[in-house]
Amino acid sequence: MGFNRSRWVLGLTAVAVLVGSCAKSSPQAESTTTATLGPSATATTPTLSPTPAPTPTKTLSPTPTPSSTPTKHSPTDAERAAFVASFHPAAMHGVDNVAVNADSDSDLEIVFTYVPAGAEDSHVAVADWDGLAYRIVFEGDGGPADRNPRVEVRDIFHNSLPKIALFDFTGAGGASLALFTFRSPTAAGGPAYQPLLASGGCDNANHVYGVTGATLVDVDADGIPEVRATCETPGTPEASYPVDIYKWDGRTLVYIRTEHPAD
Repeated sequence: MGFNRSRWVLGLTAVAVLVGSCAKSSPQAESTTTATLGPSATATTPTLSPTPAPTPTKTLSPTPTPSSTPTKHSPTDAERAAFVASFHPAAMHGVDNVAVNADSDSDLEIVFTYVPAGAEDSHVAVADWDGLAYRIVFEGDGGPADRNPRVEVRDIFHNSLPKIALFDFTGAGGASLALFTFRSPTAAGGPAYQPLLASGGCDNANHVYGVTGATLVDVDADGIPEVRATCETPGTPEASYPVDIYKWDGRTLVYIRTEHPAD
């Protein structure tokens, strides 16, 4: 059988065409898929927060013990004696004192009497108890004195308010009476005590009564004493000095009359 070259070439050509056609239509022709990359990501360096400083350990102070509040109380004999010992003004004849209820409360006050160094008149100082300690609440002068006065503290005129009476003496015959009254606890202002001033007579507006004699005497028998006080009269012998009478009117001492030694 003879070889036909033209037919062989034609056959190869047909095969080649067939193979190319199959390659174009097959989805499997691409066996390798190339991945499409996005834009390159920028690497981020993490930002470190600063390390916080360690919190200092709080040192707790011990809970303070509340200080005890002093309790108010009535004065003891020892507290009274201690205050008397601590009170030492310059005095010509020392200092006398008496513990007495001078303001109608439940505690004893201390009434000091003396003649200050270099002075001609007596002096009184009252120490009151405030619930915790004694303190001086009033001071006043009495009459002429060359020795410590005799003192009385009592409700002289029966009006429920104590009075302080200083009986002063000087020389052989000088004698006077200084009077102080406790102010009512409801009275506003002013010291706890005040001079008890005369109204009228030769001792008008003065709390020191008499010059050569002064006494507390119930002259009208009503149960309440009056003040009898000598009145200095120029040109008249001391023995002949008239005597003024002062009566308590519920508020002060009011002059009511004068008596003469010859009467």
